[in-house]
Amino acid sequence: LPAPAPPRAAEPAAPAQAPAPPRAPRATRVLYVDDEEALVELATPMLTPHGFGVSGFTDPDAALAAFLRDPAAFDIVVTDVTMPRRTGLDLARAMIAARADLPIVLISGNLGPEAVAAARASGVREILPKPFTGAELARVLQKLSAR
Repeated sequence: LPAPAPPRAAEPAAPAQAPAPPRAPRATRVLYVDDEEALVELATPMLTPHGFGVSGFTDPDAALAAFLRDPAAFDIVVTDVTMPRRTGLDLARAMIAARADLPIVLISGNLGPEAVAAARASGVREILPKPFTGAELARVLQKLSAR
């Protein structure tokens, strides 16, 4: 009788491929502009829990310069209407001229029907009256980022 074959060493099992962790969705990048510093400072804690990254500016000219350096760096713009040197509507027009698909939200404590019509005609997507809650702003931004 032939001798039994020596036991074969078990081949090492291929390491199990752990499933890749789900990729966290990229935060929607918001450019937030308001001449009231306290409101700009509130924007980050107000929006971050809802998945938004915030770059805040109190100077509309500085905000426009940052935007024009890299228009693709921002997904949505939120801007106050009444600011020194440049209104939110002027800022919106300049940004839309550089990037027509940019969703812009105007925020204001007092915006008459003519101003609303001018904003809509300029390409502003949403108008949110002040005061508003973080949840209200987040809902508007989520709606815009889903489009």
